[in-house]
Amino acid sequence: MLKSKRPFLAVVTLLATPQMLAAESPVGPQFRVNTYATGVQRAPSVAGGVGPGFVVAWQSAGQDGSGYGVFGQRVGTFAAPIGAEFRVNSYTSLDQSLPRVAAAQSGDFVIVWQSLNQDGDAAGIFAQRFSGGGGPLGGEFRVNSYTTADQSRPAIAVRGNPGDFVVVWTSAGQDGSDDGVFARRYSASGAPLGPEFQVNTYTTGPQRSASVAVDSNGGFLVVWEGLASAEDGFGIFGQRYASTGAPLGGEFRVNSYTTGHQRYPSVGQSNNDFFVAWQSDGQDGSGLGAYAQLVSNAGAPLGGEFRVSTYTTNDQSSPAVWVGPWFAFVVTWQSDHAGPGPDVFFEHFLGGMPVDGERRANTYTTGSQTEPSVAYQWGNGGIVTWTSDQDPDGSPGVYAQVYFDFPVELQDFQID
Repeated sequence: MLKSKRPFLAVVTLLATPQMLAAESPVGPQFRVNTYATGVQRAPSVAGGVGPGFVVAWQSAGQDGSGYGVFGQRVGTFAAPIGAEFRVNSYTSLDQSLPRVAAAQSGDFVIVWQSLNQDGDAAGIFAQRFSGGGGPLGGEFRVNSYTTADQSRPAIAVRGNPGDFVVVWTSAGQDGSDDGVFARRYSASGAPLGPEFQVNTYTTGPQRSASVAVDSNGGFLVVWEGLASAEDGFGIFGQRYASTGAPLGGEFRVNSYTTGHQRYPSVGQSNNDFFVAWQSDGQDGSGLGAYAQLVSNAGAPLGGEFRVSTYTTNDQSSPAVWVGPWFAFVVTWQSDHAGPGPDVFFEHFLGGMPVDGERRANTYTTGSQTEPSVAYQWGNGGIVTWTSDQDPDGSPGVYAQVYFDFPVELQDFQID
């Protein structure tokens, strides 16, 4: 067991015992990711594992000639762009927005997004595969089969090796009630592994804003926010699946604190167990706070839920998660406590224990810094991305800070 000399919030059985932790040192100053800087560029998503670097995807207004389009940029671990930014969507009418990206160990990556009226009725979910070198692999394809009303808010997770992936999204009215959560599995080649399927069992009230993580065996966990009759507001719920797509047990509630709303979950996996973060209304005594729970592969909580953000005044919201080996994970969120608008903070944890304190990612603090995303490569550094009101024309753009990992001895921990 790994135990802290300070109070430990979750005791985790490790399959391998690290001798060092990774701490972060900024690689140069923060930088703008998007080259095209006219109008609004926002809603970034970032993935690691693309060679010695990362890939960032975002939505850009007007750049593809009509409404929002989805664009991407590969970034090296030393904060230099790798190649030019590129357009992801082939279909360019109306809006293509809210992209999410995930990468395999091979370096290949997949970007999913919602596209307006491309499937014939309101929003639909589309995807495009890319090689590690940034070239498209085949054409874009529609993920959802059911096309009535909106299919929106996609999320994706890739199994590191061999690279098969799962896409989840919110579908309006498909479960017979309000919003429901649906999913579809794909092979690494982009071939569908069976039809789309409904994730949520409880269908009264909206179930939406899903996130997904895949373990090394191909099993996966889907989490979402749901409004249940027994709850005071929205809560965070989960459903586990085997690598075949068969459900393992029933859906379960992730959050223990149930007063007010618990919303916008983000999930990652480590050693085939999972880490879930979300925002909770009023739980930290002031506005929104960022909270988390470790969940075993069997769907059981590992320790209790715990607060991620140290600072509790005003809102700490919109958490995003990266999880690596040995239950090392990084959470980033936006916080209203520092400047005239929100800023982006992050914290590195081992199990439930903070490693080196929460830190602000952005150095530019005028206006709003929002919509954070995070990715790391163990031993290779990491990146935090966000939307910032600082493009040359004064509109929002996508900004990032790259971090270099340097070793820190486990002097604050004892091993049993």
